[in-house]
Formats: sequence, C-alpha cells, structure tokens
Amino acid sequence: MAYPPSARPIQADTGAVAVAQRGAQGDFLLYLNATPKQGAESLANWATFRLAHQADEASSVTLVASATGLMFTRGRGSCVMDDYTSRHGPRAYREIACFVAGKRGSSVLVAATSREHWSAERATVQAAVESYTPR
Repeated sequence: MAYPPSARPIQADTGAVAVAQRGAQGDFLLYLNATPKQGAESLANWATFRLAHQADEASSVTLVASATGLMFTRGRGSCVMDDYTSRHGPRAYREIACFVAGKRGSSVLVAATSREHWSAERATVQAAVESYTPR
C-alpha cells in the first residue's frame, strides 16, 4: 500500500495495515487501511455490503458513487465512495472503499479523509487507491 511520507503507521486489526495523518485536533486528515477479506464481501455485492457495514459503525451513511469491474495492478475491484459521520467524534468523513480480488486472495482497501479536508486530500486519497496492489 503506497502512502505519503506525512502519514505514519498506526495500530490496526490483526492482519491489517493502517497509516494515518492526523490534524491538530487529532482528527484524521488521511486514513488508509488494507485488510484481508473477512466476511461475505465480494466484487458483486461490494456496494451493498460496505454500506451495511458502515451503518453498523457510523451514522448518516450516504452513498456518493460506486463502480464495479475496476482494474487494479494484479487484480480487479469494486469501489464505493461514501460520506458518513463517525460515532467516535462526531466527525464527518468521506471514504473510498474498495474490495479487490487478487491472484492470491482478496482484500479491502479504505482511504478516507474528513469531509472538510476532502478537496485538499482528494488527490492523495485517489493516488493511494489507484496504486493499490493486492497479493
């Protein structure tokens, strides 16, 4: 997972890798996480699966866009862009979350920033997604 030098590794779930860049208030200016497939997520059901997952962990989840059949280096993917309000805050975020099927397994990539920083961080978030290479 590629990330800018301003981001630092942070604690993640077992098997996952996460990095973040935090603002002065401790909010995430940039959050990137790659996690191996853990449930019933698939290329076909990704948008529905991700929004349901977000609804369990956040409030005010809104789908902005979704796409399937996306090409990644060494894999294919389905992605959603959504807005949500964190229950640990409450801060408003926008994320691009992708399910990517590679040759040796499938994984989930999440790239997020606060909505107020979206215009400044959008290129970094998109670059992280575009450069993601699954196993």
